[in-house]
Amino acid sequence: MKKTILFLLISLFSNLCLAQQDTFRMDKQPIFSGCPTEKNLSEQKKCSDESLLKFIAENLKYPAAAAEKKLEGTVVVSFLVDETGQVSGENVLRDLGLGCGEAALTVVRSMPSWFPAEQSGKKVKTKLTLPIRFSLKTKEAEDAQKFSIHWGSVRGDKTSKSQLSATASEQIFVRDAFGNAMKIAELVFIFEKKRKSRTAKVAGSTLDKSMKKLVKRVSPGGTFTISVSVQQAGKFVVIEKSFHVE
Repeated sequence: MKKTILFLLISLFSNLCLAQQDTFRMDKQPIFSGCPTEKNLSEQKKCSDESLLKFIAENLKYPAAAAEKKLEGTVVVSFLVDETGQVSGENVLRDLGLGCGEAALTVVRSMPSWFPAEQSGKKVKTKLTLPIRFSLKTKEAEDAQKFSIHWGSVRGDKTSKSQLSATASEQIFVRDAFGNAMKIAELVFIFEKKRKSRTAKVAGSTLDKSMKKLVKRVSPGGTFTISVSVQQAGKFVVIEKSFHVE
């Protein structure tokens, strides 16, 4: 595919997400390489997120097979930042296939050393999750905006835990610009709150136990996202809809 018509848009699906259990509160979160440690914690965090995003954008390669198939969506990886700032234990939590997971792991493994997290004056090991969105700025990607997601009474950009729970037994539909129902190839739920991320996915449109369990763990103040893959003219299109949980 010619570079003149192919643009790679890579962005953090959210801010860097702490995946560890809150058994303690860290005095200092891990900070990506190159950010001044003498700044206040808020400035350090902002610099860390921006520097990490820039590093990914400059080093992540869109797999040829995924680009050929116009495959888009979000890969979620986890990794450890140890007491010395070294990255290890890379693992794909959510993959798109066609080499996207491997591409995400490759860029994580190429990261420079971090400034490690600190607790009570001691450097500590931290487990992090990093959502990375693969998106091709093509006509197909723009066409994805013409699809709409329908799920019971969940509408607009806000919802509640009770509304999600009451809707969990209902089927999710995707309709095109003409109102035609589309067959769902994969359905993903993502809940994010306070830089933590939980995901559950299923083939098709019927919710399984893991997805209903995730709905039960939703709480006010977070963001609940529905990500759906459908096929159109032999190509996969990813449609996403996010709701603020009140």
